[in-house]
Amino acid sequence: MNSIVPSLRSSKTEGQSNFVNPGLWQAGFGADFDVLPELKLISNVSYLAWDSVEVLEILRQQERISRDIGWDVSAGLIYRPFFSNNVIFRASGAVLLPGSGYEELFDDRTDEPPYSVLLNLTLTY
Repeated sequence: MNSIVPSLRSSKTEGQSNFVNPGLWQAGFGADFDVLPELKLISNVSYLAWDSVEVLEILRQQERISRDIGWDVSAGLIYRPFFSNNVIFRASGAVLLPGSGYEELFDDRTDEPPYSVLLNLTLTY
């Protein structure tokens, strides 16, 4: 599910699909910096919040879930060593700084926030 719309749809093995979703508010800003002619830095910060938590409260049988999902912070590098698109290295990382709504839904006892790291190499002839 690669979508900005939060989906409560289960997988095929988990039963019938549910197409109701709580909606998402996203406000953010980002900037790209050309550090060197062959190196670009990309940065983004976004605040995320549920539009309507009623469907989440029914699904989880949990009252008073906060709308606050948290802050999504990400950065990436794009390196083109030959100043062309024949070889492109990409590296990026993102972290979600959980808000109260996220913590209420995902009762994770660890202090480590959810994160992702991506490395990518594109070769074109």
